[in-house]
Amino acid sequence: PVPQPFLKRLFQGYHPAGLLAKEVAHLLGCKVAPLLGCTLGYAAQDAVSSEKRKTRSSRAFYLKKSTEVFSDKVVLLIDDRRVTGATLRAAEKVVRGVYPKAVFGLTVTAQVKIV
Repeated sequence: PVPQPFLKRLFQGYHPAGLLAKEVAHLLGCKVAPLLGCTLGYAAQDAVSSEKRKTRSSRAFYLKKSTEVFSDKVVLLIDDRRVTGATLRAAEKVVRGVYPKAVFGLTVTAQVKIV
């Protein structure tokens, strides 16, 4: 799962992407691997401009696991929602550093603007 800032998880009491990842892993018959850590504190992404989101997201994650574990594996990044895609793109960029065979992203909801 795409990690959540610690304070947000503390206030929310659960991690939506983590719960989704467990269910998807169960359906696919694979394991959930907490590959990424989060460097950012709590701030609502939808309250931030699109440009600022891209800048913040580019430094939001770090690798938690050994690179050998994920070489030649398929990685599925799961997030609970997509606003601009900046979070998944930033996570994918960090995951590419472990040389996986492929990286895919999955979100369950998307924010749309109704005019």
